[in-house]
Amino acid sequence: MSDTPSQNPSPIDPAIVERLKDYQARTQKAQERADKVAVRLAPELQALLPVRGADETIERTKQVLDAVETVNEAATAPINSEIECRKGCGFCCHQLLLVKVGEALTMRRAMKKLRRAARREIETQAKAQLKMLRRAGYQGSQDWKNQPKMVQLGDAARTAGLPCPFLGRASQACVIYEDRAVPCRSAFAFERNLCKQHYGFQGKPPQTQYIEFGVIHRTEKFIPGDGSLIPACEVVLNDRFDA
Repeated sequence: MSDTPSQNPSPIDPAIVERLKDYQARTQKAQERADKVAVRLAPELQALLPVRGADETIERTKQVLDAVETVNEAATAPINSEIECRKGCGFCCHQLLLVKVGEALTMRRAMKKLRRAARREIETQAKAQLKMLRRAGYQGSQDWKNQPKMVQLGDAARTAGLPCPFLGRASQACVIYEDRAVPCRSAFAFERNLCKQHYGFQGKPPQTQYIEFGVIHRTEKFIPGDGSLIPACEVVLNDRFDA
């Protein structure tokens, strides 16, 4: 998926541009495979709705997340050997993560099962991210309904280089991996080194315009919720997501 920031990154090497075109073509094929599986799964997922209460919401969300994995397997099977994503690289975890209500409840419950030290680390990182967003002009949930504002905040988050609250500081791996949100399951990269260049660290602007690819999940619409988006930092810090 392309991701063009509003600031001006360094020019991309022409050789990389050619490789990106090839990767984009392969990604389009992956999207076509994903769509075919999503169409097949849609009636089954539609039957899971509506839901009542937090427990049922979490249960249904996990069923949709399982479906997302089924879609991923079909989409990426022919290109798995070329994908360089590995546990512990964590570069793409330094950007803004927005989730739906069902995902928020699921992630929050997973967080509550962690040891106290791990929860403290998550809360510290969440506070830093929320502070950064507020400095960038974040005023509340209405901002996620405003596309230009959402892009602005997303650019600010990636340039700041702050980690997702759920990224383990030492391991550089997700501490709630089994319950991670759909966006975290959707992206893949063909060159890990270019991922590192794409995400700003310690206030440095990204060096490339885009490098991360992925599939758009038609199954995501079956995640229970009211359609609102929530930043991961607020999932951590807002008790209303306790279930």
